[in-house]
Amino acid sequence: MRRSKKNSSKNLFFMVAAGVTVIVAAVYFVLNGGKIDTSPMRSAKKADDVVVAEVNGKPVYSSEAEKQFSNMVQGAKGSSFAQLDEETKFLVIRELAAQRMILEDAYKKGTADKENVRERVDAFKENVIKEEFLAQMAKDQVTDETIKQRYEKEKAALEGKSQYKVKHILVKTESEAKKVINLLKTKSFEQVAKDKSIDDKTALIGGDLGYLIEGNMIPELESSLNSTEIGGISEPVKTQFGWHVVKLESKEAAEPAPYDQVKNFLARTLYQEAIQNYVKSAVEKADIEIIASASKEPEPEIQNESEEPASLEGDAEEGKSPDAEMGGETTENNG
Repeated sequence: MRRSKKNSSKNLFFMVAAGVTVIVAAVYFVLNGGKIDTSPMRSAKKADDVVVAEVNGKPVYSSEAEKQFSNMVQGAKGSSFAQLDEETKFLVIRELAAQRMILEDAYKKGTADKENVRERVDAFKENVIKEEFLAQMAKDQVTDETIKQRYEKEKAALEGKSQYKVKHILVKTESEAKKVINLLKTKSFEQVAKDKSIDDKTALIGGDLGYLIEGNMIPELESSLNSTEIGGISEPVKTQFGWHVVKLESKEAAEPAPYDQVKNFLARTLYQEAIQNYVKSAVEKADIEIIASASKEPEPEIQNESEEPASLEGDAEEGKSPDAEMGGETTENNG
C-alpha cells in the first residue's frame, strides 16, 4: 500500500490513538522473548488471512491489521479494518509500521540487552503467564452447570425475605443531614442527591442504591428502613460511611431476577471467586519462613532540635466506596 502523506480530520483521532500502540509494541517485544524477527513475517495461518500491505518489503496480514485497528480504537465495536476506507487503512498501517521500526531499531541498538529492560520484560512476561493461567483455571470451573447451581442457591436464600428499593444521600455530619431533609421539602430527592451527596457513584444517578435485601445490609440502615413509610424520608442515619438520608421507594417480597438476566453477573462472580480461592489455597500451601538475619534494623535518624517532631498519627485508611458495601448483595427484580 503506497500512499503519500495527506491531511485529514481523521489524523487527529489516530494521533491520539498512537500512544496506545506503543503498548502493543511492548507486548510484541515481550512475547517474542525480547527478540525481533527481521525475516519476513509469519506465513498466513488461515485461508482468509491475506496480505493487505507491505512494510519495507515485509507482508502485513489482515489479522495483524485488524488487531492494530482494534488497539487504536481501544476495542470499540462497530467497525473493522476491512470496512475502512483507503485513507484510514493507510493510517492504521502507518502506525503498525512505526511499531515495527521502533522494535527493529531498539534491537539493533542493543536495548533488549540492557539489564533494566530485561528485568522489566521478565516481570511483564511473568505477569502475563500468571494472568493467563488464572484466567484459564477459572474459566474451566465456570460452566453452565455451576452458574445454574449458584442461581438456585441465591434463589433459595431469598425465600421469606423482603427487598427494599432505596435511594440515599450521604453527607459527613448530622447537621448536614438535617439541612438535606429541609432541602427535600422544596426539591426532588434526585436533585439534592446530585448536589449534596458525597457518594459520587450513586449521586450521579439520584442516589439510587437499587434493591437491598433484608438481612444483607448495614444493620443501622435496615433498622431505619423498617421505621420509614413507603415513599417517605428517614431521619438522619449514622453508619461507618457518614450520615445518610434515605428514601424508601418500595418494600416487597424478594424475588429473584430471571436466570437469563443475571447469568453473566453470576458467571463473573464465580470467575472472581475461583481466582480468589485458588490464590488463598496456594498461599496456605506455601512453606514461608522469614530469615531474621536477612533483615537489617534501620539506623535511627538524628532529629534536628529545630525540626517539628514527627506525627504519631498514621495516615487514615482510605475509605471504601459506601455503595460497594451498603447492602451486601443487591438483587434486581422482575419489575
